[in-house]
Amino acid sequence: MKLDYRRDSRRDLEFLGLPSTDHSMPEDSNKTFSDGSHFGIEVSSCNTPETLSAMLDFAAERQLRIDRFMECRGISRLTDSDIKAMATLCHQAGAGLYLSIGARAIYATGAFVRSKNGVRQGYRMVGSEQLCQGL
Repeated sequence: MKLDYRRDSRRDLEFLGLPSTDHSMPEDSNKTFSDGSHFGIEVSSCNTPETLSAMLDFAAERQLRIDRFMECRGISRLTDSDIKAMATLCHQAGAGLYLSIGARAIYATGAFVRSKNGVRQGYRMVGSEQLCQGL
């Protein structure tokens, strides 16, 4: 008996309600965000108040609405006044703000993140101590 792993895998994906091929179109959805829109725009890597302000100016000049901004290097790099400034800018613009916790492996004293395999760890938290510090 020959096993057909792809067929079995497709069946399992379909059972879970997931697409079983890359050649299918997703179903239309009637779901919306809280403001009634069907999609939103998020800008990541707005890691300083200056960058965030520049992005808001850029969007305003082009009459673009940005729904959410992400700071993604870890707020342990920012001062309290930077965090407050970013929150104020987003509040005034009616946009959300995600702040990521830190510290990250790239800022640690170890050299692992600079090695060939460790480079993938860069902005991840590593170990209980970094998690506790971030929390």
